[in-house]
Amino acid sequence: MPKKNSQQSPIELCHKQLQNLIVSGTLPAGTLLEMPPLKKELSATQDSIEKVLSMLVCQRLVETKNYQEFYVTPITKAYIQDAYNSFLAVEMATVEQSIAHGDRAWRERIKKSFDALTPFLNVQKESFSSSLWATCNYNFHESLVAACPWPTLLHIRQNLWYQTDRYLRCAVDMASSPEIFAQKHNEHIQITQAVLNRDVKEAVALMTFHIMDNMRIILERLKLNNI
Repeated sequence: MPKKNSQQSPIELCHKQLQNLIVSGTLPAGTLLEMPPLKKELSATQDSIEKVLSMLVCQRLVETKNYQEFYVTPITKAYIQDAYNSFLAVEMATVEQSIAHGDRAWRERIKKSFDALTPFLNVQKESFSSSLWATCNYNFHESLVAACPWPTLLHIRQNLWYQTDRYLRCAVDMASSPEIFAQKHNEHIQITQAVLNRDVKEAVALMTFHIMDNMRIILERLKLNNI
């Protein structure tokens, strides 16, 4: 279980901040990550930031030239396809394991996290918080795999999640895309039912469509099909 903010080390807090800036698109693809502005933005030491940058390189959110220059990983068709196909493979394994090992508390967590997404259907565009929706969406998908007993697999999954979520958030503003938002919510309903029914075959089929359709939408929106 992740530590609460009050228990996180300076490096953990710095990592979370910089990761969020990249995944949310606040720091666009290709941005050169220079030390002086990062120290000011993150209120962190150079040593902490250097360690965090190395961590983000491992997550493929940052790229580097000989560990002298760091920049936000570019968005390309190849990167998107790699992230989504890798995430699909890992997600199928974690979902199957979670269904096999999930208990009553796991089921209640899924219901609670799904219920947190539902109110967004009635939020007007001007009041819609894309960042809050992204957090609730993350919590929902985390709940589905929470009963998987393999920490290493979950760690790999989490790193891939941030890659795929970055591409989705850069390509689609849910507040301005009501048809996509409604479609994804309906997919969440079906996935929730299949997982709670422990129907592995149906859950895998629905999740496969959900993930790969996100990739299709991103490629169309970013017009990267010819890259």
